[in-house]
Amino acid sequence: MQDDLLQPRLSVCESMRIAADLKLGKELGRAEKELIVEEILQTLGLWEHRNTRSEHLSGGQSKRLSVALELVNNPPIIFMDEPTTGLDVVSIRQLVVLLRLLSRQGRTIICTIHQPSASLFSLFDRVYVLSRGMCCYQGAAPLLVPFLTEVGQICPSTHNPADFVVETVASDPEASAEMSELCQNGKLCRKLDRMTLRGGRKPVLHSDESIQRIFVEHIAKEQLQKMEFPTTFLTQFFILTKRMFIQSRRNSITLWIQLVHHVVSAVLLGSIFLFVGNDAAVPIVNFKFCISVLVFFMYTYIMIPVLLFPMEVRMLRREYFNRWYGLKAYYAALTFSSLPVMNGSIVGPATVSPLLVLCCYGMGFGPYIETRMKILMSLSYLRYGLSGLSIALYQKRSSMECHQDFCLYSDPKLILRDVGMANETYYMQIVGLLGFIIIHRYPLSSVMRHVNLNLTSRTYLGSSFLDLASISRLGLGPLVGLS
Repeated sequence: MQDDLLQPRLSVCESMRIAADLKLGKELGRAEKELIVEEILQTLGLWEHRNTRSEHLSGGQSKRLSVALELVNNPPIIFMDEPTTGLDVVSIRQLVVLLRLLSRQGRTIICTIHQPSASLFSLFDRVYVLSRGMCCYQGAAPLLVPFLTEVGQICPSTHNPADFVVETVASDPEASAEMSELCQNGKLCRKLDRMTLRGGRKPVLHSDESIQRIFVEHIAKEQLQKMEFPTTFLTQFFILTKRMFIQSRRNSITLWIQLVHHVVSAVLLGSIFLFVGNDAAVPIVNFKFCISVLVFFMYTYIMIPVLLFPMEVRMLRREYFNRWYGLKAYYAALTFSSLPVMNGSIVGPATVSPLLVLCCYGMGFGPYIETRMKILMSLSYLRYGLSGLSIALYQKRSSMECHQDFCLYSDPKLILRDVGMANETYYMQIVGLLGFIIIHRYPLSSVMRHVNLNLTSRTYLGSSFLDLASISRLGLGPLVGLS
């Protein structure tokens, strides 16, 4: 992707090992995977930085690590969206030279680059120029200037051909249409090994078989029907859980802030409700304490996923789209790894207030709660939390202390009766909470999977994005620039 979406708080080597475990499965042993990781890092010039965490890498190093992660399973075709964005001139040339080296190893690398320099433009094997949804040129980079001459657009010798063609197609719609017609919207390709310029004759255009039919009938169909992962659900779950625990452990500042926050809040709540837990004269105070605890956890953590999920979902989309792991394994690992610090919530702030009202409904008239209200109360996960805490406090408790002439609630069972929890069991509250976790996690993973499948289909089948007649007959993988 255009942005370098790297997992934070992981070293280069750790990121590569996790990618190797997820993408290579059990077909290779640990020694073979280590050799693959070392070879890739050596090739991309990252071996000396193998112990550097991703957030401490430079822009060029981050870009190379993004490429390295996808090279683990040696893909035949690599798409790169604006790989030179945000890099200085030296880093840009180093990256493109590296991509050219990778293309010479049998891979096809396709890049979108809007403003390549003249030296950078000359490094591409094939250029594919797009304007207003049409292909205006497809062929070798050195043949772009002769092609422009054919349509009456003379590129000055001191001008960058890439800048000149972009300015031409952007400012002159007629020239753009004429160029598209001359190359038959990209179906005709100019190749250096087939082009001759003798006696002032115009270069002869040669036609290649369109890749569209091949891509749709073979590659896309196979990929859409066989969406399997290299590893099993359990393997993905363990690898992702380990990764998330490492990231959480290294986020020491957040952990210390959470610890101090919990301790301070516990001291404040404890001082407010001090010495009232066993007083039969004020039994409702205990419910106020339980509600205060629920509200603390709810409002403290409810904004964490709201703020962080947009960034996390971008990395999730990249890794899932490239078939690293399934969404069910990701959300299972996320749920399990967030349990120790309770880092997250399952609903947004908009649903909090009504759920809190349903949680507290029936205080004082528990046996007379309406049937319709019981149904609504069962939709509030906070009710299950409050019931679990209350049952743990009162269901098997002996008589409470009474320092007055008469205490109505000396018997704890009367308290549970009047708040509508007399017939509830502790384990059913746990089952209810687990049910809410499944209900809220599983549909989200299904929706994400549906969205990514649609994205996959559009990427494979979108005729406006790819009509590269060159891929099927490229020989060794070329470096293709799309402008």
